[in-house]
Amino acid sequence: MKDENGRYKKAPLDYEGRTGMAAIVLKSDRPYKHIVDLLPNYAQPRFVRIMDVMQITATFNHQKMHLVNEGFNPKIISEPLYFMHEPAYSYIPLTREI
Repeated sequence: MKDENGRYKKAPLDYEGRTGMAAIVLKSDRPYKHIVDLLPNYAQPRFVRIMDVMQITATFNHQKMHLVNEGFNPKIISEPLYFMHEPAYSYIPLTREI
């Protein structure tokens, strides 16, 4: 979404366009700080899926298609899902109620 000057506006949480999501194997207990410190704002995922292990193909590539197909629907995903809540400097659990 762009404002009247042609600049991109911050999208609300229910925006239906493309927003970043990452599936990660967590090595830190502070993913928000890690992501904000290492990635520029435009590359920071707004949604995070925490996985125990990343599934790979026989040629050691990440299997992404099943992740893409599942999206961030908490009804079909068993791993924890979080969304970025910048005012709290944290990722907040994404539940069915939200």
